Amino acid sequence: MESTKQVKFIIVVGLQIFVLFAIIIYKTAILASGTDIVLKLQPVDPKDFLRGDYVSLRYDINNIDLNKISVEGEKSFKTGENIYVSLKKEQDYFSAEKANHQKPMSNYFIKGMVSRGGDGAISVQYGIESYFMPEGNARDLEQLTFGRQNNTLLVGVKVDRSGNALINKIIIAGKEIDASNFREVASSVEYYRNQSLGNVEVASRDAKRQADIRQFVTAMELCYDSTDCGEGTKKYLTSATMPTSIDIDNSPILFQKIPSDSSRNTPYNWISNLGKDYGYCVYAVSESFPATYYIGSSKGYKTETIEPKTLEDCGVKKSIALVGGYIFIDSNKNEVFDKGDGLFQDINVSLSKAEILKTGGGFTKGTLNQVKPDAKGYYQFEIFDAGNYKISPILISRSIGAGTSGSSKDKGYFEIKGGEKINNYNFFIFFY
Repeated sequence: MESTKQVKFIIVVGLQIFVLFAIIIYKTAILASGTDIVLKLQPVDPKDFLRGDYVSLRYDINNIDLNKISVEGEKSFKTGENIYVSLKKEQDYFSAEKANHQKPMSNYFIKGMVSRGGDGAISVQYGIESYFMPEGNARDLEQLTFGRQNNTLLVGVKVDRSGNALINKIIIAGKEIDASNFREVASSVEYYRNQSLGNVEVASRDAKRQADIRQFVTAMELCYDSTDCGEGTKKYLTSATMPTSIDIDNSPILFQKIPSDSSRNTPYNWISNLGKDYGYCVYAVSESFPATYYIGSSKGYKTETIEPKTLEDCGVKKSIALVGGYIFIDSNKNEVFDKGDGLFQDINVSLSKAEILKTGGGFTKGTLNQVKPDAKGYYQFEIFDAGNYKISPILISRSIGAGTSGSSKDKGYFEIKGGEKINNYNFFIFFY
């Protein structure tokens, strides 16, 4: 009796060992002679991702829309039915090309079982939807898979002649790792996860740099318009080094303390504007690569890939002429701005480069700037280069007309040589 139990025990253990060896031989045969294909992963819902130390993987080919690929034979598949999916090579991976009820003749195909059938979108399992990870590393792979971009994570599989597949490679950012080398896979996953988190942190710090520079520009413009800030009204604060504050009447209401590049523990970069109260330039350097320069100046905010060295590099130049005037309603129709004429503010005035004709008048060659008259109806343009220009009101209604006051012959065209300050270039408005 005892010997019979021992025999049964030996037979059971022997069968288990036989099955184990059979599985090993079967898998070894696939790995040795199977066809290599690479599959693209889809993000997996984190709450469905982990199964102990096994990671659930979902591939693009797990979900197949039969309306978007060709189908051999009957146009639908039943739940539990075998399916053979012919594959086509994309740039970095394979995608579904054709669904077959029988083993196809194509070079690349994979066998699966339909887990949700139908004649439209179906779900397929291939037996490669789980992957073992050492304890503690499965969550890292989850984060890399769920948030991956640009095919950071791909899976290489071997497929035998019958279409059966086994995972043999994990491909992370182009680096191929033997899937059985769990330690190296875990190490690479951890590295790229940390790099991904680092990129998010870098982007956050760069966003703060941009916001700081934009805020600085706003503060400088408020200061420029105040008589109690910096060098006086219509003059910018000047300094050889980065200012420590921007205030009005010694009250630090704009910037009690100028923000600095806190992650580098250094002030932002300032280009000296001593003796040049017509402009300024401050900039920050991105932490991301390649370097981007976030530039704030009297010309506004912009980004460049080349570091500015001078005010001119920031687009700041000293004007060589000022041209301005009033937009008035010519109530007595004498084309002259005189007592009793009202001011017109609801209009934009444009400055354009121009070509002046000897016969009078001319034509424009591109708009340079637009301004709106101030509360007193006065507009003004700074001109930085000698040349021919035209100023003209931009009419907002067909029932309104305009003309140049006191200089009707030039029709808004004029030449700048440098040093001019024209403050009576007026336009009269009339209503039809």
